[in-house]
Amino acid sequence: MRKTNAQSMSHRELENLGRELGPNDHRPVRVHGFLGDVRQGGKGIKFARLVDPHMRITINTVFIPYDFEKEAEQARRAHLAEGGTNTFEPSEDTTSHRQGDKEIIDTVPRLGNEPASDDAAQEDFAPKDTMSVKHQSASHDATKDELALKDADAAEGITSGTEERNSDHRHNESRTGVDTERVETNLESAKASLRRRKERLFDILDDCTYNSPVTVVGNLRTTRSKDGRAPRSFIYDPVFGKVEHIWHLEIEVQEMTKYNQMPNSLVSKEATNFPPEKRYLQIRTSSDLRRTLRSRSRAMAEIRKELFYAGFDEIETPLLFRSSPEGAREFIVPTRQTGKAYALAQSPQQYKQILMASGIAKYFQFAKCFRDEDLRADRQPEFTQLDLEMSFVQRRDIFCIVENIVKRLWFTMKTPPVNPNFDVLTWSEAMNAYGTEKPDRRIGSKIHKAPYVPQDVLDKITTIVEPTVEIMSFTVSEDPDVSRSFIGQFLESDAGEPFRPNPTSAPGIFIFDPSKPAQGLSAFGFEATERVEKSLEPRPGDLIILHARQKTRDFGGQTTTVMGALRLALFEAAIRQGLRQKPVEDDFVWIHKFPMFERATKEDPGQGGSAGIKARHHPFTNPSENLPHGNFWLKDNFDPLSMWADSWDLVINGVEVGGGSIRMHQRWKQEVILRDILKMPKSGIEKFEPLLDALSAGCPPHGGMALGFDRLLTILLDKESVKDVMAFPKTGKGQDKMVGSPATISDQELDSYHLRVAKS
Repeated sequence: MRKTNAQSMSHRELENLGRELGPNDHRPVRVHGFLGDVRQGGKGIKFARLVDPHMRITINTVFIPYDFEKEAEQARRAHLAEGGTNTFEPSEDTTSHRQGDKEIIDTVPRLGNEPASDDAAQEDFAPKDTMSVKHQSASHDATKDELALKDADAAEGITSGTEERNSDHRHNESRTGVDTERVETNLESAKASLRRRKERLFDILDDCTYNSPVTVVGNLRTTRSKDGRAPRSFIYDPVFGKVEHIWHLEIEVQEMTKYNQMPNSLVSKEATNFPPEKRYLQIRTSSDLRRTLRSRSRAMAEIRKELFYAGFDEIETPLLFRSSPEGAREFIVPTRQTGKAYALAQSPQQYKQILMASGIAKYFQFAKCFRDEDLRADRQPEFTQLDLEMSFVQRRDIFCIVENIVKRLWFTMKTPPVNPNFDVLTWSEAMNAYGTEKPDRRIGSKIHKAPYVPQDVLDKITTIVEPTVEIMSFTVSEDPDVSRSFIGQFLESDAGEPFRPNPTSAPGIFIFDPSKPAQGLSAFGFEATERVEKSLEPRPGDLIILHARQKTRDFGGQTTTVMGALRLALFEAAIRQGLRQKPVEDDFVWIHKFPMFERATKEDPGQGGSAGIKARHHPFTNPSENLPHGNFWLKDNFDPLSMWADSWDLVINGVEVGGGSIRMHQRWKQEVILRDILKMPKSGIEKFEPLLDALSAGCPPHGGMALGFDRLLTILLDKESVKDVMAFPKTGKGQDKMVGSPATISDQELDSYHLRVAKS
């Protein structure tokens, strides 16, 4: 491309420059982007939208054929006006050329005081008839007249008949020895050169496909705003989706470079669903996905602003860690050192506690974490978490920091802005009232202890002796018949299968129906019916659900009870059938004071100790009560499952988005937990030796939290899955099909890392 004084500008910068332009002004600009659909207008004019590299904003580009006779004559007259000879040599650069894979096209240069070309007003991208072209060109008449007067003055020696100018002209012609025939030959050559350049520009334009990357150089100018149209508004493009379009500006193209081309055989439209192997095309053609990824970037920036303001330091910790029994399965990274391997960090837990011992008062980072666990809708083998740690803090201090982060995100990124309110529940309160440790309180339908249930009713729903009996009401419809039909269909569906009769206990479900004897609760008896009505205050059509469970303090180690699971399943089924509306407002609640330990299983052995229990959060969590000195764990009445942890979760709309705790900062206490309560082997405890050493070196009290950044964004942006907020998510089997990972490694690679494949 020829050198030009055109300035490279983004679409946003074009808007700012456009504010300075008058009706007849133009500025040379160079703009990059993707070429949209090319349309044909009147007088050979062509139009195309140019979408910016971010695929957010478009501007019209106009390709106008030149009047070659006028251009050549104008160039010759301008040349003479500048005191040159009566010759006009054509440019030597009259052919296209290539630089690598880029095809460079040079078009007609602006020579001398060139009049503005005829413009073409546009209506929704291209003119509907040629009348608009004539109407638009009228706006440049004044400019053309002024330029014509200047040209006439400049060429006065040719046209005025003044003796002095004619004498100078004849003298000049005599001095150069140029005859009229040579002048005419040069003019014809110049016109041919200009014509070829313009033809090549149009050839390349015709050859460009939708979505091809290009750079254009031309004149930016204003256009008339029609019908009160705003200077910029959203339009729908069939490939790029919802984009902003700048209506009041356009670029008259003089030069264009085409870098690459979208194949015609490749379908690339907004509504296309591409397979995982073509994820890059999904991003390129989905305006919603591109907006989501930009929102992810913006959310990170907003969080950083909040934490820097609060005095935090962003510090990175290594991803290549050592294998340690923190709780989750790890990804192992072999090395060429025989028998040695790294482990990808499950989280920066030990590193950030060591930072507290190192004198870093407030730490954070957006940490990549890796866990080799079974996948589900809200989990990926690698994910991002916002990791925080502070020294000399209590639980309320950390709550305040995290609440400020969430409030900032909801206020700056929600439309309209939202100022969240946070409630606090203990784990026991959440489990008793909602049947889950991560309640969605927008559903309503709190669970109550049944005030009184006749024995014959209990015998029909459970075989448990002296059970805890729970009851709740659930609103479906004001019409009892609709509710009756709904619950029948639900129990027959796959969603209702877990709640069908089983050997131990099954829910008893009744319809509150004022048209029936005892409002449909006659099975309870008169006294029990009165108590149920007083306790639940049901409305016509409500489901009255009764369930019995074992009477245990820790809910049998469950995170969700049968009633809690049924409550959520009924709500989702009612939404699917249009009987309940999906909540619009978000619900924020802290759940704290979790059990410190829970029973280990063969599938989840936790820290691998021989005590048959594992840390519910992680083994570094401080107990909520002070541990007494002495061998208290040896006492007969000591039950580690009765210990409460100073830990918490943040739950939004029934989704756990993060968890944290106050940590143990004393070595003796940490060793008691690992050695005497979890009964970890010595080899396992040795893996924590760097942390234990740091704790013994005057480590201050500290605590922290990790927010699942992907989950948080899923809720903030109202998406269904964490996959929807990631650029390149893994499949349900942990595969990245776009790049083909995980991949089989060769025998040579196996040998390099001293590995072999076990025979199945």
